[in-house]
This record gives sequence, C-alpha cells and structure tokens, in this order.
Amino acid sequence: MKSLHYTFLFLGISATSLNAQEIKGRLLDSKNEPLLAATLSLHNQKDSSAVKYGYIEADGSFRFSQIPAGNYFLKIEEEESVQYLEHFSYDGASDKDFSDIIFTPSESTMEKIVFTYQRPLIEMKPDGLVFNVDSTINAVGQNGLDLMRKSPGVVVDKDENITMNGKNGIRVYIDGRLSPLQGNELSEYLKTIQSSTIDAIEIISSPSAKYDAAGNAGVINIKLKKNKLLGTNGSMNAGYAIGKFSKYNGGVSLNHRNGKFNIYGNYNYNYGISWNDATFERRTLDTFFSQKAEMIGHNSTHNYKAGVDYFIDDKNTVGIMVNGNVRASEMDGRNATGFIHIPTGALTQSLVSNNQDANNRDNININLNYQHTGKNNGSTLTIDGDYGRFNINNDQYQPNLYYNNAGSEIHRNVYNLLTNTSINIFSFKADYEQPFMKGKLGLGAKVANTGTQNDFDYLVQQNNNWETDRDRSNAFAYNENIQAVYGQFSRQEKGWSYQVGLRAENTLTEGVSNGQRWNGSSYEQYETTNPRNYFNLFPSVGVTLNKNPMNMLNFMYSKRIDRPNYHDLNPFQYKMTDYAYRQGNINLKPQITNAVSVTHTYKYMLNTRLEYAHTSDVFAELVDTINNGKMFQIKQNLATQDIISLNISMPFAYKSFSSFLNLNTYYSMFKADYGNGRNINLDVFAYNLYGQVAYKINDWLSAEVSGWYTSPSIWQGTFKSIAMGGIDAGLQARVLKGKGNFKLSVGDIFRTMKWGGSSNFAGQDVKAYGRWESQQLRLNFTYNFGNNKIKTRQRKTAAEDETRRAGDSQGIQQSR
Repeated sequence: MKSLHYTFLFLGISATSLNAQEIKGRLLDSKNEPLLAATLSLHNQKDSSAVKYGYIEADGSFRFSQIPAGNYFLKIEEEESVQYLEHFSYDGASDKDFSDIIFTPSESTMEKIVFTYQRPLIEMKPDGLVFNVDSTINAVGQNGLDLMRKSPGVVVDKDENITMNGKNGIRVYIDGRLSPLQGNELSEYLKTIQSSTIDAIEIISSPSAKYDAAGNAGVINIKLKKNKLLGTNGSMNAGYAIGKFSKYNGGVSLNHRNGKFNIYGNYNYNYGISWNDATFERRTLDTFFSQKAEMIGHNSTHNYKAGVDYFIDDKNTVGIMVNGNVRASEMDGRNATGFIHIPTGALTQSLVSNNQDANNRDNININLNYQHTGKNNGSTLTIDGDYGRFNINNDQYQPNLYYNNAGSEIHRNVYNLLTNTSINIFSFKADYEQPFMKGKLGLGAKVANTGTQNDFDYLVQQNNNWETDRDRSNAFAYNENIQAVYGQFSRQEKGWSYQVGLRAENTLTEGVSNGQRWNGSSYEQYETTNPRNYFNLFPSVGVTLNKNPMNMLNFMYSKRIDRPNYHDLNPFQYKMTDYAYRQGNINLKPQITNAVSVTHTYKYMLNTRLEYAHTSDVFAELVDTINNGKMFQIKQNLATQDIISLNISMPFAYKSFSSFLNLNTYYSMFKADYGNGRNINLDVFAYNLYGQVAYKINDWLSAEVSGWYTSPSIWQGTFKSIAMGGIDAGLQARVLKGKGNFKLSVGDIFRTMKWGGSSNFAGQDVKAYGRWESQQLRLNFTYNFGNNKIKTRQRKTAAEDETRRAGDSQGIQQSR
C-alpha cells in the first residue's frame, strides 16, 4: 500500500498530446454576469468557415485548445442577437487571452443569419476516433450491439464477443461509466440501448493514464444524448422496423435549465421479435455431429435517466444523476442434431433439443458529483461517487429427446437450469488539474469495489418431478477491489508537445465456489477459494510534432491489463445440449499488453496510424472434447499474441456531396502449447473496411449509402472466421421548420451479413455458420420542442475515465 502513495508522485504518459496553449477568455452580459445562454464559435478569417465550437463554463469562461497558427475571429450568438469579435492573429505558441468580453446585443436576428452545423460521421483523434451516430441516417432503429458491428475497426464474432484491431480485451463504458459486464452479459446489455438514445461512440485504442488500465485492446465509450439547451425543452421519438418480424420503439426527453438549476430526464421503450439461425458441424473420433438451430426471441426494454445539477456559484457545482434499464426476454430455440457414423455414413441416432430461455435483467446507477473551478489559476477539481447494481435472472428449460434412425424415441434427459446473478459496484474518484511549469499537471485517485453473487441450480426431471442435481449446482461469489492513483503532465514546446503519465493499480480479488459433491456414500459440502493480489504500474507516453499543423506526427506507448470476467472464472457448466456445454476456468490469469504506435495527420483529413502490440497470457475460447466426443468450450490463457495494425481514414466533401472511408488492416500471430500434441499456431492477415457516401439533395432532404466489410480473421485465438459485410441505404427529411426529422433506411440490402468459422484442436474439427435478422426496413421520426439555446454543463462520473483529448482532425467539433 505504501508503494501506492509513492507512485502518486510520479508523472506518466497519456496516449494523447494536449496543447497547453489556448485561445481563452470570459463571456459576460451587460451586467457583468456570465453569459450562459450564448453559442460561441471560432472561425477562419480567410473563408469564415467554423473551426470549433466553444464550451462555456459556469463562470462564463471559455477556451479553445489545439488550434494551429492563423487568423481568426469569434462569433457570439445569444437569443436573436449575433456579435462578431474583430479579427486577430494567433501564433499557436502562446496563449491568446481576451480576458472579459462584454456581449452587446445587435439588431441582427437569427432569422437573417442562419447557421447550421453537421458533425462529421467520423472524427479522428491521436488516440482513436469518434463515431457520431446521429450523423448517419442508417443508424436509425438499431441497438448498441448493431452499431458496434459497423464501427470502424470493431468486430463482433459469432458469440457476440467484441474485438478491436484483432485484439480481444475491450472494455466498454456507458457515458464514461465502466460497465462491469463482459461476454454474453455485455452483448445482451448493449441490445437494450437504442440508437435513438446514442450520440456518439468513442473508440480509443490508446487510453491515457487518467483511464482505468483495464482493456488490452483499448476502450469504447458509448455517449448517450444529452440535452444542451437552456429553458424548458425536449424531444419525442418513435420508430418502427420490419424484417422477419416487427419491432417498435419510442421515447421522450425533457430538460429545464435556469440560472441555478438544471433538471433533466428521459425515458425510452423498445419491443421487438428477433430471429437468428445457426449450424454447427463437428467431427471427432468416428462420429460426425450435425446440429441445426433456430432461435426466436421476444424482447422488451425500458431505459430511463434523470438528474439535477445545482450551480452554487460561478466556481462550485453539485449534482445527482440516476439511470438504468429493465429488460425482459424470452427465447425459443429449435435444435436438431444428427449422429452420423463416419466410416459407413449411416445415421445412428438424432437429438432434438427445443429449449426455452426466459431472461430478466434490471440495472440502476446513482452518481453524486461535485466540481470546483479555480477562477484565477485555471485549476479544476472533480469528485464523484457512484453506486451501480445489476440483477440478472435466467430460467432455461432444456429437454433432450433421443431418437433412433427409424424415428422412435430411445430416451430423454430433461433439465431446468436456473441462474440468478447480482452485481454491486461502489466507486469513488477525485481528479485535479492545474497549470504547472508552463504546462498542465493532472493528479487523481480512484477506489472501486465490485461484488458479484452467482447462484446456479441444475434441476433434472425424474418421473415428472424436478430434483436438484447437487453435483452440478453451485454458488459462486467474486469480489474485486482496485485502488488506483495516477499523475500526468502535458506541455507544449516550440514545434512539438508531449504528455507523460503513470498509473498505479493494486488489485485484490477472491473467487469462492460453494457446492456439494458425492463422496461414495453421501454428499458433502465443499468450498473452492482462489484469492489473488497483484500490483501493476502502467506507463504511457505521447509526443506530437506539430511545427507544421498541416503535417503532424504523433508517437505513443501504453501498457494495459485485462482481468478475467467473473463469469469466465466460475467453474460451473452451462449446458447447450447433452453433447455441448460451456465451463468457466477459475485459474484464468490477467492478460497484459504493451503497445506502441505512430500516427500521421495530413491537412487535418488524411489520418494514418501504425501500431504494434504484444499480449501475454491471451484469453482464448477453446473447443475441446471429453467423454467420448462431448464438446465443451472453455477459456484458457494462450501463450502470446502479436499484432501489427495499420489504420487509414480519409473524409472528403465537395458542395452537397460528402464521403468517408476507413481501412483497418492487421497481421496477428497466436502461439501456445498445451502438451500431448495440443498446439495452437495460427496467423492471419485481415482487414476491415467502412465507407459512407452522403448527398444533400436540398435544404430538407438528404440521402446516404454506407457499407462495411470484414475479411477472414481469427476469433478468440482458435476460430478461423469467414468474410462478412453489408450495404445500407437511407433518406432523411427535415420537416416542421427543422423541428421534425424523418429517417427511412434499409439495412443489409443484399442480405450478405452472415457469420461463419472453423476450428481444429485436440482431434476435433468444428465448423459453425449462421445469420440473424440483418435485412430490415426502418422508419423513425423525432420532434424537438421548446427553447433552442445551449446549456453549459455535461456530467462526468466516477467511472468516467475520460480526458480532454486534443487534436481535432477534421470538420467542427464541440469543445468539452
């Protein structure tokens, strides 16, 4: 513990480089009060194009960072007035301080001066990119997992695991709050988030020291929409989609903001029927297993969010926020497996497993926060406390009926699997920043405790009665406590900038599995405990050469960790059929990644990133055999993984036409030796391609075509996947003087979205392929009402390991 206090004094790197030089000032009204309702933007003198939007703090202060040398002017809009500040020159090497700007209303009205702003689909950053969901028509009617599939560099495999740039170990944040869910629990949760509530997806491949160190491949932050308007205002939305089955969604958002309070809330509902099918083929010993499966699900979801901010004065703000969701789903599965004797090709028997799976889950998060802004020295202090709770209940009815080759039933095994899971999260975080040695110093600390309880009851039907199989039932408790401190320092020198940081994390975990086992004469209680304690330092460093802002280079290094999911540590068996099950591994160790990268940005548009990453003890999904050909899946630590990746992105705009293209390529090598000829030695060259073309037909109508493609790759270290991709198209119409918005789109026009993969390990040859309801017609309508003036505060939480990342590479971006 003493070492934690020492590391608090160290400085470490960030994966981004922040420019310490700024254009700044304070915006006041005629009474010298902060002008909170104003909209502020920075423009090029040459062509009057907007460079960046300003973020006005509670005391009226604003700042624009990472601005190249040039000639600019400021534009201020408030109510029906507009004011332009005289042209000025900025050298990019020292601050430009306007001090106090007194806004003088003019007679120019917003009816005479109309300014519209459309964020680019993709914003490139030195540490990753931002996928602006609301800027694409074809995102309408989809959920969070659907959008992950289409995000540049992100792949969702057959088991709905998320990888990025060929690496697993992604950690997902919701509004900056780290989600404790991983694997299937995470994918099911992402399905509850509708695209109509998502503002942007931040894909950060090299997070800074301010972030939690978890996430070998980086982090993905899903930013939900936040009302930025003053006064009383809101929006309503409704949507409909049809594929094989119908789907509906709707919601409402309300906000009221005055000089002292900001009160906000929203609610969204979604109901739909989903469909997917899959085929699994296995060859082991002298038997070929051919399984066909079709799943139909009924899903309903409620999402809610409410909060209050109180502005004590121009330097101090407190707030409380509550959000969560409730979901109920029922899945009916039809499964048929044929057993074929390979030497003769004869069907020996068949297995029919028409199962039913009822799943209910609810989640609530509570955040308390405080923010202090130093009026004179530019320092900031934020303190956050969070509590989160997840309840997940699953009831799976699993009948297994065996038939001979004549179609007569031989015997049956019928099970009922009951799983109840609760997750409780407590976290406390403090972050402090201030100017220091002509740069910016940041210090912070965080304590987080996650406790899970997983009760698994395995019931067997005997003579029409249900009996508990005590050998297969168990209770698994997992507790994780992480104490972290970090320090980081950034500074702009002449022609270059740097940021260095160091994060220290001490981790205490304990997994306890309780159950009963037969000792030959009776059942006895057993308890398996697996405590661990490890301490890690996570340095990161970034250097940017920006002497010529039109031709910048950025170099980064970072170290990351990925801890096992509690579900993957639980050794109980989850049955899919009598001949297939999944099992946890209590001996899983964390995987560690060291990564270096270089990024080149040309004219704020063409962005090229080259990265090398080495990961030890890689998590991999192994498909193994036991008991004369029964298949089971288990996660193991592969020996190593090495990945070289190259990402190239380029936006283009001409008059009413715009486009974006992102190409991500990587070469990956997996190596491991489990003895007895059980070796893994796989390598692959793969690439992902994402593109969008948009055309503004007139002032109210626009069209868009987008598509993505993923080449053959490797899933979870052992599965070789096939290629996958699709094309979407849509129209958008703005109506009711811009307050209404219709979006119509067709997903997967050519019905090419299907997955497939193969594995050959331990004498077992496996092939799997399938598809889901990807081809859909979707319609959505949104209506905005109330005031249209921007409010000033966005809430960051204790789990929000988000830092201000500089380096806007294209278009206009709102300062944070």
